[in-house]
Amino acid sequence: MYFCRYIAKKNFLYQHIDTPTRARGTSIPHLLDLVITAEQFIENIDFQAPLGKSDHSVLLISCNVNPSAYYLPKKYAFSKGDYTGLRNSLQSVAWEDLLLAHVDNVDDMWEVFKNELLNRIETFIPKMNCFQQIEKILGVDHYPRL
Repeated sequence: MYFCRYIAKKNFLYQHIDTPTRARGTSIPHLLDLVITAEQFIENIDFQAPLGKSDHSVLLISCNVNPSAYYLPKKYAFSKGDYTGLRNSLQSVAWEDLLLAHVDNVDDMWEVFKNELLNRIETFIPKMNCFQQIEKILGVDHYPRL
């Protein structure tokens, strides 16, 4: 399970289940179910009794989702980034002061670090439209040249 949490955090993902979801008789309960998301839109997870003879809990998940008709993602144009500016910005952060307030909780420290890094990436790395997504939505293989 620690490996899954490590992979999720390394990729800026959230693992929402932290309670065992499988129990059989007097054996040790295990956490087997994973609910992994890229954003925090899960409002509540209710653990309910297993169905029939199953030994797995039923998970009732409440989500706050606002889907849009078309989602056209933008991707970072890493080749056009201002890495000198990014490096200087990161060096100017008083990391000890920021992280010292959360010294008792490594998850909070990770959130502070991640947010600082992502905010600076937004500032110094431009984004570009992802045209492959537009092509899929419109059903176009290529754009005509003018």
